[in-house]
Amino acid sequence: MDEHGDWVWLHNRLSDHKLMASDYERLAKRFAVIYKDKFGLGEGDVIHLCVGNNNYQFGAVGGIWILGGVASCGDIALDENAIAGQLRDTGAKLIICNPDTHNNVRRAVEKVMSTSKKKIHVMCFGDVDGCENILAMMENTDESMAPEPHVAKDVKKEMCIIFWTSGTTGLPKGICHSHFTAWHFPGYLMTMMQPHTDAVSTTCFFHVGGFFTGTVALVKHQTFHHVNGNFVVFPSFTTFFFRCSEKTSSWRSCSTPSWR
Repeated sequence: MDEHGDWVWLHNRLSDHKLMASDYERLAKRFAVIYKDKFGLGEGDVIHLCVGNNNYQFGAVGGIWILGGVASCGDIALDENAIAGQLRDTGAKLIICNPDTHNNVRRAVEKVMSTSKKKIHVMCFGDVDGCENILAMMENTDESMAPEPHVAKDVKKEMCIIFWTSGTTGLPKGICHSHFTAWHFPGYLMTMMQPHTDAVSTTCFFHVGGFFTGTVALVKHQTFHHVNGNFVVFPSFTTFFFRCSEKTSSWRSCSTPSWR
């Protein structure tokens, strides 16, 4: 950024919401302060996200990474029973929802807490009755109070993020990534994504393809556009489109199997 200046990093075409590259560190630090000071979260703790294609998801994940915790990214289409199962499996202490998923999330938390004495906190990306808006809270949060970023003792064993399957087989399955795999898994994208160009993805931010493409775009000084994925013919494939250069309007596509 010192060399090239700031730029639009995320452009969610569904909501037309944009984030600048400079926003990432500020947001991540503010999330970290809230997690630590309000909820007492720290190393090894899990937050569960049920927020859909929301740009702030990247900051929310960055915040728990600063503390050495784990982000669990769930599919928003799951019902309350599946969400409750994810909360039990991960032992999440905090779940972040959006106004559309709040009712399912609230019922899921009630199910888990009815059989467990452990408190699960709920925050929302937006205004809903009976739930604090974490985005509003961030407006009054001082990012300078964030701790120094956590340094993993063993990058191959220490887990940092979980992506969940959609549950089409009846049970959502969590795919766990260590720090090592989280940074090496998207490595093949780095050679295809040209710096200072645009990347367009139809995949969801809470799935591995969409999240890692957005992360790599920050590193590659790109603008990452999220668009409607209804035109994707093969749902088992993650499809990315990259503009070949700034001087041409042509695009090339690369489809990679979802199991890679």
